[in-house]
Amino acid sequence: MSQRTPSVEVPISGMHCANCAIGVEKHLRSVGLADSKVSIATESAFVSPTAEWPLPKIEAEIKSLGYSVRPSSESRTEHDHMSAHDHTGFLQSGLAVLVATLFTLPFLVHMLVDVKLLHNPAVQAFCASIACSIGLAKFIPSAISSLKVKVPNMEVLICIGIFASLGYSFYGWYIGDHEFFGFFESAATISTLVLIGGWLEQRVSSRARSAITELAKLQPSTATRIVIESGVEKREVVASRNLNVGDIVAVNTGDRFPANGIITSGKCSIDESIATGESALQSREIGDLVIAGTVVSQGSVLVRLTAVEADSFVASMVKLVKRAQTEKPPIARTADRIAAVFVPLVLGISLLTLLGSLVFDLSIGEAITRSVAVLVIACPCALGLATPAAVMIGIARGAKHNVLFRSGVSVEALARIDAIAFDKTGTLTTREPTIEISSVNPKFSVSDLKRIALALEQHSSHPIGKRIAEFCSDVSPIALRDVREEIGVGVSGTGDGGQRYTIGRESGGRESGGRESDKSGRTVIAVDGAPAGVIGINETLRDGAKSALQHFNTESISTTVVSGDSQARCEALNLGSEVELVGGASPTEKQATIAKIGKQVAFIGDGVNDAPVLASASVGISLGEASSVAVNTADVVLVGSNLKALVTAHTLAKATLVTIKQNLFWAFSYNIVAIPVAMAGFLSPSWAALAMGFSDVILIINSLRLQFKRID
Repeated sequence: MSQRTPSVEVPISGMHCANCAIGVEKHLRSVGLADSKVSIATESAFVSPTAEWPLPKIEAEIKSLGYSVRPSSESRTEHDHMSAHDHTGFLQSGLAVLVATLFTLPFLVHMLVDVKLLHNPAVQAFCASIACSIGLAKFIPSAISSLKVKVPNMEVLICIGIFASLGYSFYGWYIGDHEFFGFFESAATISTLVLIGGWLEQRVSSRARSAITELAKLQPSTATRIVIESGVEKREVVASRNLNVGDIVAVNTGDRFPANGIITSGKCSIDESIATGESALQSREIGDLVIAGTVVSQGSVLVRLTAVEADSFVASMVKLVKRAQTEKPPIARTADRIAAVFVPLVLGISLLTLLGSLVFDLSIGEAITRSVAVLVIACPCALGLATPAAVMIGIARGAKHNVLFRSGVSVEALARIDAIAFDKTGTLTTREPTIEISSVNPKFSVSDLKRIALALEQHSSHPIGKRIAEFCSDVSPIALRDVREEIGVGVSGTGDGGQRYTIGRESGGRESGGRESDKSGRTVIAVDGAPAGVIGINETLRDGAKSALQHFNTESISTTVVSGDSQARCEALNLGSEVELVGGASPTEKQATIAKIGKQVAFIGDGVNDAPVLASASVGISLGEASSVAVNTADVVLVGSNLKALVTAHTLAKATLVTIKQNLFWAFSYNIVAIPVAMAGFLSPSWAALAMGFSDVILIINSLRLQFKRID
């Protein structure tokens, strides 16, 4: 078996519709690259090179199909600028559309005003030839590429329609019967309207892709690197992609960090909202970690890089969003299968229309008109674009709201859930419990109690004991000897005066290792057996936790808390009767609980022990601050600490699925209605071209509504 390398992105230029992407993907899979995924939404392929198929060979194979491959490091802006002056750039530009339109306008004038010159077949042939040449120069390469991979696309239909209309018109001019055989107008109009429709679609689609561009802009393109030459410190501005691990860079007020690193000099206040969702400024000084893309609001620091640009937080987000847009949800598979066979089907219908019209004694001109109208009105791209257009915008919108969907499949799965289960500690609650110390004996002040607690708990191995010690670290501990910790009981020690100090439950111990075994989580500090103070240890719900639970209750989605903590600790959260509580669950028992629910269940967790449950749930959801194992296992990642993002994720997923259904309904309905209308002769090729050109634009515009839909 061949050695497989990780999946890499290959940016592709020249794909004009979803059928192009389907064809490239089908071809790559047919030669042995079974994991290949190609997306018109991101204009790229994700491939896993092998020993037999290294990356250069894969790129050459894509080029052999008639497409071009951009270097993965090359930005879209750079590419567009470079190609603006070449032949392909002209065909993709608005200038080509303008020229074609200018040479098509005489046909419109011809219909409105009786100008003898415009009736001349030579003039009509000249104008139509210019307009059609521009269109065919753009359509033919794509059509040939699609035929090479045996998945004919829309351009095949358009080219046949233009050639049929143009050829028939030249034949009529040749035999001197231009009035009867004159289709120059139709040929020019078809070409120009399809060009206009494609240009509008390209413009609208570029807006849909803008979220990825905006994410990429969070990564600064240049950085100030510090170098030492002959003992003299120098500063040089370099491209961020040329930085290496270990380099020292200077970052000043208003700058973004070019890569992850550790501060070696200075201090600053940082806006980390893009990474953590926290809007408050964070103070950072020597030894602190900083994240690429975050902004220095005040101060200047030197940073030693611990990662390169490609491994930064921003780069990871961009890769995740791009890869997610390439994955197709289940609802898209039927549309893809139909789109793949649609063109041959339409060619057959067009031929039947031609033959049927002649059988019913219609003129050959009318038969060709109807046949060409069928070719032009059909729109396989509408079927192919219905899902990727919505998924692309939905995922990009999620990324801007701190929600990262790992794939289009994740979007649909989250939209369809009818149950959700939460891990408790670190997910539904914060990682740090709230601690309160109060005195129950007037002989001891709160400060005295903190000194006692610190003296005892600094010897503890229990997580909550460590937290108490941290809470009391602002005082000095009393002197103790013979300090002992009894697992499941507590900590005790003897003072200089012979007093016996203990910390544990009211009985003097800690039940089964749990300081928090009673609902209140009370821990008692005792001196010679008499209570001196009480420590209240309470868990705090995350911001947005209550509103998230309320959201799912309103949506009639059952909610369950599945925790390794005791049932009593779960009940102490007072989440309400609508939430089912399952305490004391091991990872295996968590999986069994999810399976027992027996529905489309989402599970949200943060720990390493949650990874198996995240993988087995219908949708695994993790917090961005969770363990790397949990993040890598999850289908959806919520960046930040506020569970409000969970509501955003679910609302956005539902809105995206609704948009996909609307798009598919329009695409199917359009073709089901439009093709019979064209067969019946109620649509001229010109009107058919106009309708076809704007059908894709309607889908994109409907998908763009997701950018403005309220999701919080």
